Amino acid sequence: TMFGMVHRWMGGINGGLAMGSVIVCTMMGAMVGIVGAGVMTMAVVALPPMLERKYDKHLALGTVMAGGALGTVIPPSVSMIIYASVTKVSVGKMFAGGIIPGVILATLYIIYIGIRGLLNPKAAPALPPEERGTLWHKIVDTRHVILPIILILSVLGSIFAGAATPTEAAAVGCVGAVVCAIVYRKFSWKMLRDALFYTTKLFGLFMWIIIGATYFSQFYLCMGAGNLVKDTVLAANVPPLLIVVFMQLSLIVLGALMDDYAVILLAAPLYGPVIVALGYDPIWFGILFILNMQMAVLTPPYGFALF
Repeated sequence: TMFGMVHRWMGGINGGLAMGSVIVCTMMGAMVGIVGAGVMTMAVVALPPMLERKYDKHLALGTVMAGGALGTVIPPSVSMIIYASVTKVSVGKMFAGGIIPGVILATLYIIYIGIRGLLNPKAAPALPPEERGTLWHKIVDTRHVILPIILILSVLGSIFAGAATPTEAAAVGCVGAVVCAIVYRKFSWKMLRDALFYTTKLFGLFMWIIIGATYFSQFYLCMGAGNLVKDTVLAANVPPLLIVVFMQLSLIVLGALMDDYAVILLAAPLYGPVIVALGYDPIWFGILFILNMQMAVLTPPYGFALF
């Protein structure tokens, strides 16, 4: 597995398992595009080994939750797709704009874990020599990342090349995931059934949220709330950058109280026109918006990743 590969390559340094978990979360985010899948998978795969090796539980849990939340920022993020559809901006440009922030966040997480490991080795101990494996074992384990990388490139490449819409690229990803399972000899009808059941359950949950938020947002837009907000902001003698900062603060508060998809459907139709009227790049603001949604899934009391 991918985690087994990073387990061998990075386990020999303090915090190596946690760093490897962030790397795997980043790759998973580029394959699935949602927070729940990354957090749940790493909670099963990565969290027990870290706790068994006496990692600080706060560091271990924080790594899994923050790493899993990278799926909000890293394409093909579902949050980006919803934001783009609401604000009528390019999905491809949103995806392209999310790559660098996602990589920067993952890198900062790894640096933080490394510093914690250096300052307090007991909080993130290295693996004993017998668990690290030889160089040959590490090279052999690298084969586990070949198919996931091909899957990531096929999904994102088809979108960036204009060969597929996000929906069609999702179908490419599903087929690729099944092929990976067959190649690794992990495929079974029970696995396929469970995957379909989980997907349907998750889709149904999000659709009710989206339906409610959509009706609410369309209601207040039809009542003229969008134009009222834009005209009020433009009439106020306030520096544009201060308005952007206020928007970010309001998104942090909203994100702590409701689902990130609901926040997008409620706030994006109001904030999008204002940002364009202020002369800012809507893609730039869209990435800021999504970064706030990544914080939202980690912020109590709602914090989806916490549960």
